[in-house]
Amino acid sequence: MPEAEADLDKFIELKPTDGTAWVQRGDVHAAANRWPNAVNDYLKARDLDPLDVNAWCKLGYAQLASGDRAGYRSNCQRMLARFSETEDANAASSVAWLAALMPALSEAESEKSTLLRLARLARDHVPENAAALENLGDSLCPGRPVLRGGAMPEASRRHERRRGLGIDMLFPSFDLPSTGQ
Repeated sequence: MPEAEADLDKFIELKPTDGTAWVQRGDVHAAANRWPNAVNDYLKARDLDPLDVNAWCKLGYAQLASGDRAGYRSNCQRMLARFSETEDANAASSVAWLAALMPALSEAESEKSTLLRLARLARDHVPENAAALENLGDSLCPGRPVLRGGAMPEASRRHERRRGLGIDMLFPSFDLPSTGQ
């Protein structure tokens, strides 16, 4: 991995406005549990390309991993504002999942409404993800079957498991901090 990081350092020195290179170097830092460095690189990538939902999401995961809840909440709120009107199902899914990891963000009804709209968009355009997105709805609104019809889901059990969804694929060593204030 040191070779990959050195190559990315050189590339970034030559092309400092290439957001993809900053994301890739952030991935190298994240894989090595160097969360502050990962946060800095993802932040730079997000600022270089504000339409890159991947940079926004990876920044949020890295902020959580580094214990920066305030940064995570700020990033999620800005991401919701940036992508609230998206019609891209993949972007909608990414935004909704990231914002659902910590419940404090989705307590505001306007934010919850935006998250649910994004989750429904993703569910409707990617039917094979329907079960996962129903779990997302359970996370956003525990006790209410908001993304499906029929019987009340087992929301409380799914709500407890939601904190680990999606994280393991990006950062295998990621450990979400406690939600206690």
